[in-house]
Amino acid sequence: MQNVTSSSAERTITGTLPAAAFAEVCERLILTQSLLADPHHQSRKQGSAVARLLQGGLSAVGRQLDALRQPVFAPESDQSTRALAGLGIASAGLRQVQAHLGYLGSRWPLGTSDLFVRKLVAEGMPLPVPTLCPVDLPEANTGEIGAELRERLLAAGLWTGAPSSEGPVLVIPTTDLLDPLAWAAVLYPLAEVVVERQGIASRLRGPSRLDEDGVRRLCVAGVAARLVGEATFAARASKALVARLGGGIAGSNLELLAQASESYALPLETGGYRSLTEYFRRRLHEQRALGSAWGRQDRDTDDQEALRDWSVLDDFVAAGLPAPDLPTAEDVERLVALLADGRPINALPPRLPSDFGARLDEGADADRFYSVLAHAGERPCSLATILAGGWHYKMRHSLPLCATLMGGNRAWRDALEPYAAHVHERSALLQQSIEGAYVQQVFTRWKDQ
Repeated sequence: MQNVTSSSAERTITGTLPAAAFAEVCERLILTQSLLADPHHQSRKQGSAVARLLQGGLSAVGRQLDALRQPVFAPESDQSTRALAGLGIASAGLRQVQAHLGYLGSRWPLGTSDLFVRKLVAEGMPLPVPTLCPVDLPEANTGEIGAELRERLLAAGLWTGAPSSEGPVLVIPTTDLLDPLAWAAVLYPLAEVVVERQGIASRLRGPSRLDEDGVRRLCVAGVAARLVGEATFAARASKALVARLGGGIAGSNLELLAQASESYALPLETGGYRSLTEYFRRRLHEQRALGSAWGRQDRDTDDQEALRDWSVLDDFVAAGLPAPDLPTAEDVERLVALLADGRPINALPPRLPSDFGARLDEGADADRFYSVLAHAGERPCSLATILAGGWHYKMRHSLPLCATLMGGNRAWRDALEPYAAHVHERSALLQQSIEGAYVQQVFTRWKDQ
């Protein structure tokens, strides 16, 4: 896998808002291109005609990005205003292409994304397993479909009865099906379901300064962050970064989710940022400071009152949900190194006791030998661990590689193709990691019964 970790590349991609936004738009362009490249579209006249139309739209977005490479990545560039305006046009164009994916008439397979929440449940998280429905626009129907339908019927004067106790129905953007790092965004609406069904907000007696809606939003942020740590905020924040520029809906309660994620932050040690949460938080703050002209703003500016009461909620949520199984800083280094070597991260090396060698040498019978050997097994990675490794790899390898390829004198195609290969390999490795770890967990549970 092609990787770049030079300090200059890290500074370029993490040091400016335009460079960060360019990389996110570029990756979404790559994923959309992959959807259109599916040979099944060519089996029907409708699909092939629409695919050609949308490919023309993506070519226009690509030309726009190509024109922005110099103002975004040139050393000491002072054209950030022009670059952000141009990225807004590219983002809006990409959204239009994505909005027309439904005309292909294709059925998008869920693939490994359907194992995402199931793996959390296998790890012991008390969650309902949702049904995922692919949709075209990234921000379409961001909540639970059943709850939204009930609200609309109630608004029309119809009562539908008590909320369903079946598995929730959630949506996932079609482009996200190819990127495991984006799947954690689904955990936010799932957290809303958990808060509603378990009555978490109603059981929280404080903080008294907040109204009912404020308490509910605070609880949802706390639950969402506790499932896999920073990965949920990173997934939603990276979407917001692109959506705001293109006039899309950025998503709400990002600042609350960022605050909740701080409790699970892992050291990033790249580009001067202490954690993944700090990186995206600062990017979003910079974008918000530019004003409403750069896209729709969310309601985070209204959440300062809720943030003052965060410590009360943090303890409350912790009492009802197990903590996410996060990796140590040393484990993150191992995971990033494995991905850089082109290997999946479904498991970590065993934690051997300090006297493992001596105990192994002393083994005089089969029972004693196998009791010692039990310590030598691989450790299946939790979902939070896999996502942490993937996000840190993206920050330390993918984004610097994008800056290096796009900041040079290569033709657009010569710059885009190697980055596309990198993005696809990263996604494939993370999908393999989730599948492998899930199978290992199920096998281990079956073996121990």
